[in-house]
Amino acid sequence: MAKEFVNRKSAAGRKAYAKILKRIAEDSVCPFCEPNFLKYHTLPILKKGVHWIVTENMNPYKGTKTHVLFVHRGHLEDITKLSPAAAAELFKLARWIKTTRKLPGAGLFMRMGDMRYTGASVAHLHANLISGAVQDTHEPIAVTLGFKK
Repeated sequence: MAKEFVNRKSAAGRKAYAKILKRIAEDSVCPFCEPNFLKYHTLPILKKGVHWIVTENMNPYKGTKTHVLFVHRGHLEDITKLSPAAAAELFKLARWIKTTRKLPGAGLFMRMGDMRYTGASVAHLHANLISGAVQDTHEPIAVTLGFKK
């Protein structure tokens, strides 16, 4: 059985995204590995660090004003393999986004390991920075971080 680099179930209700994930699954490649990245990701790269590529998310979560991805430049699937230097650079780049975009608040999260447990759409280690509206009368942004027991 071929390695699965994408979780097509995570695109439920998003037809355009489901179509992209179907194509990636058929190609049987990791879409976030640098040699493949620009084949599937059509938005500009905002910054390249030693360990991370920073870009807008092509499929932002509903309700976000900002949804930025930090994609590890080497193929990792779990944080246990992340070097201390890469971890430090991730936080430096997250601060850069928050500062340059003047975000009053944001969330930074990363799923790791088996996609069947996390709801991630891509197995390759990446982090998401999201920011939405002020709480007052707005609904929360829904993010899958796992599944109930």
